[in-house]
Amino acid sequence: RQAISRLKNAGQRPQEIVGSSLYARILQQVYETYRQRLQKNQALDFDDLLLTGLELLRDHPEVRDRYRGRFRYVLVDEYQDTNACQYQLVKLLGEQHRNVCSTGDPDQSIYAWRGADVRNILSFQQDFPEAKVVRLEQNYRSTQGILAIASAVIRHNRDRMEKRLWTAKEGGERPLSLLLDNDGEEAAEVVARIRKAVDAGRRYSDIAVFYRTNAQSRSFETALIRAALPYQLVGGTPFYERREVKDVLAYLRLIVNPADDVSFRRIVNVPRRGLGDSSVDRLADEAARRGVPLTALLKDADWLDRVLKPKPRAALREFGKLLDACRLQPGYPVAPLVEFVLRESGLHEALEKAGEDERLENLEQLLNAAAVYDRERAEAAEAPAGPPPEPGAFDGMDELPAEPPSLSGFLENAALVQSTDTWESESDRITLMTLHMAKGLEFPVVFLTGVEEGLLPLIRMRTDAFAEEDYDPESERRAIEEERRLFYVGVTRAREELYLLRTRFRMRYGRSEISRPSRFLGEIPPDLLQLQPDDEAFLRTGSPGARSRSPFRSEWDEPATPASARRQGHRMPERLTHARPDRNLDYDSSQLDSGELEVGTCVHHAKFGDGVVEEISGQGLSAKARVRFRTGSRLLLLAYAQLKRR
Repeated sequence: RQAISRLKNAGQRPQEIVGSSLYARILQQVYETYRQRLQKNQALDFDDLLLTGLELLRDHPEVRDRYRGRFRYVLVDEYQDTNACQYQLVKLLGEQHRNVCSTGDPDQSIYAWRGADVRNILSFQQDFPEAKVVRLEQNYRSTQGILAIASAVIRHNRDRMEKRLWTAKEGGERPLSLLLDNDGEEAAEVVARIRKAVDAGRRYSDIAVFYRTNAQSRSFETALIRAALPYQLVGGTPFYERREVKDVLAYLRLIVNPADDVSFRRIVNVPRRGLGDSSVDRLADEAARRGVPLTALLKDADWLDRVLKPKPRAALREFGKLLDACRLQPGYPVAPLVEFVLRESGLHEALEKAGEDERLENLEQLLNAAAVYDRERAEAAEAPAGPPPEPGAFDGMDELPAEPPSLSGFLENAALVQSTDTWESESDRITLMTLHMAKGLEFPVVFLTGVEEGLLPLIRMRTDAFAEEDYDPESERRAIEEERRLFYVGVTRAREELYLLRTRFRMRYGRSEISRPSRFLGEIPPDLLQLQPDDEAFLRTGSPGARSRSPFRSEWDEPATPASARRQGHRMPERLTHARPDRNLDYDSSQLDSGELEVGTCVHHAKFGDGVVEEISGQGLSAKARVRFRTGSRLLLLAYAQLKRR
């Protein structure tokens, strides 16, 4: 669906798809079938409104002349966000009378993922050489310190028009760079500084927290709820209300309570198992007649054989086996069970095949929440008892009972957060939003979080079995420049105070992984930032030569993961390293690491099959290997690839 939409926004029909790969051939067939079905039903989809309009003007001169006469003056706002179809429409309508006025900022072109092309605005002067260019360089929003950082970073982009931002505003502190241990502490630091700002006279509505992906909102939502601070989530669904999160929680509730028929009906066919509504209705009718929960009928083989057809019968039996395999002993950590459910239910695989990156990230965050819950419960159980709190004392944090982790405890925690996800309408609230949603807005105080490699710039990974095999450095350059523009947009939303936050470690699929500072931090001259003592001490571990260029460069000088690695996917680790063995949760740690590999080693990958190692690079969690499979050469992150010697 997304690929066809991108092609239509680029003005391409099925026969114009270039490429001989399996992916290109299948895409062409699917696109053509979809086009024929639309035509058969005399229908247009949203993207067709542009593409068909363009073809009408381009291929029918009489229609083109009519509309050129009607629209003698063409004004286009946000020109940097036009796609190929819109660009051609402007040219077709405006090239006769040459009365075209466009406004836009190439440095704020951040919608390439939906077809926008920054090159459209950059070529405006070539398309209309007689046009007058007016540069709006005075900024009325931010302090000079904030503008200096934005300018220092964005000048590293090649696809832009040079400009020098300045402001008449005086004063303002240098933006502050903050280094925290993990994403939980990052959220806690934001909460602490918000409280301090409000105590000093700020309103909650003066403050915004930005992040790159919707999945990152979970830790901030949880921290703000625990601290009883008002917030609004703009442009997104509260974390525990997201469909895929509710699906997993329904699985977990059914494991704890087999009589939960509501959860049963929600997930018995999620992902699709070939169960129709009629089969589920028969099951429900029989359960109601007997006065038993729906799960009880899964064990009644005679009734299943007698009433249901083979396909739904087999699906229900497999579903019952999955639930049986998920039963836990009291005190067993929750994270391994969540990971097991994600894998064995097929939820993760279904979203992976559909290319649902954001939903996969939400599942990752749910697994992270389970791992944090396990750790906090374990620490609370081991901690010595402290003195009783003062009467009436409250620090805004939930008290953790001294008890081992349990699935029921985790679900209670999630329910507590869920029940307070929706705040009553009020104006004075902290704003949480992604960087894309922040465009066009401004706030006195901005926390720009997750300024790390892999997050900002975002390096999304795919497991598209039909993906193009060749790594395109030009596409990679444009993608990084888009991320740099997104950083620029986030920075320039701040009027007075800007905080750039990052972590030493960040949770990914329930495991703590080393984080590196974003390359964008390395592009900021050291004198433009305030560094905290912990940050400075951490940065001193880098080489002196690197620090002379920037205090951050020593940590990100290793080349970023290229696009070929991004195609390897939202790979769940096959096993959680901290999980203890169990006959139902069969975790294995036999995968190869970089120390056991050498060029020429024959290996096996669960998805791509047998291959031969061609190249090895990096160390530790950043270790990578390029492996030649029958489907082509792929660059794999060894922490996730789970390679085994063949």
